[in-house]
Amino acid sequence: MGQKILITGGCGFFGTWIIKRLLDDGDQPVVLDLTKNTKRWEMILSPEEIARVPFHSVKIDDTDAVLAVVAAEKPDAIIHLAALQVPTCRDNPLAGAKVNVIGTLNVFEAAKAHVSFMRRARRYLVPMRNMLKRTWVITRRSNRPRITAPSKCAMNPALKRIGSPIRFQVSVFAR
Repeated sequence: MGQKILITGGCGFFGTWIIKRLLDDGDQPVVLDLTKNTKRWEMILSPEEIARVPFHSVKIDDTDAVLAVVAAEKPDAIIHLAALQVPTCRDNPLAGAKVNVIGTLNVFEAAKAHVSFMRRARRYLVPMRNMLKRTWVITRRSNRPRITAPSKCAMNPALKRIGSPIRFQVSVFAR
């Protein structure tokens, strides 16, 4: 079997297509999302494929829960898609900050502690590079996480200020 890939927000549109691609490539997707809504999955995955995808119902802003899932699953990589969209953030800025900021920091901390280097991240993102502009791929190589987060480099000064070894990089996924 291929690599084990944890996908946060895996019940959404992008997550569904990434799960399909991972399964087609022989990898093991594991989904972490707030609720298990397989409506999108059922459109492109067979019942057998859906049954092969482990699911963890976790609030992304719950630090202990995120760390526990990552520690238990021991993924080779994390594809972080969990986020609230602009209209929701505008209506409820506190919820937006919890999910988009605290949730992302939780994933960073879990990745820092538990994720190994994902050699083939590029292979999964190339076909969807135009759709995944907000996707963060977190990998680990020699004790230093590599985070690809297009248009998110503004957090670097804050990360440096708190002493985090994590830095955002902008990478272009192209063939």
